[in-house]
Amino acid sequence: MIQSRPIEIDGRFVGVAVHSAKDWHLVAVDPALEDLHGTRFPSPADAERVARLVLRRARGGPPRPVLVPVTGFAG
Repeated sequence: MIQSRPIEIDGRFVGVAVHSAKDWHLVAVDPALEDLHGTRFPSPADAERVARLVLRRARGGPPRPVLVPVTGFAG
């Protein structure tokens, strides 16, 4: 049986993550994601995360800050 997960971003259906033997691949339906069509990901959440980043860039939105955990800080 084929497993799939719809990917919706900001209320807009943009594609589907489809499970294959080892991983998930993206079936993009939004033209802004055509370069991601067929790309493989370890999980549907990873496919959605990357799709969200690509759409944000395509819309000219500000990049999300990258938060890096700080460990061992003795301030």
